[in-house]
Amino acid sequence: MINAAIFASGEGTNAENIIKYFTNDPRIKIKLVITNKDDAGVVARAEKYKKNVQIIGKEALNNYSDKIIEFLKTEKIDLIILAGFY
Repeated sequence: MINAAIFASGEGTNAENIIKYFTNDPRIKIKLVITNKDDAGVVARAEKYKKNVQIIGKEALNNYSDKIIEFLKTEKIDLIILAGFY
């Protein structure tokens, strides 16, 4: 099985559609959603599907990318899906 993380910043409609599409697919699991905005609509949408949500600010994304990569490795993420991430 492929473990995926969705990166999204906005309302999360694309992320929600991706989560729904893969809900019963044995090949891929949406393991977590990462956003850089704590007030993004994607947070509520991901929580509705009981997905782990991580909020990582722009400063951390810009300055600590090595730690973020280590976190993704720890979570065994194989695939990153960009769904309106900016």
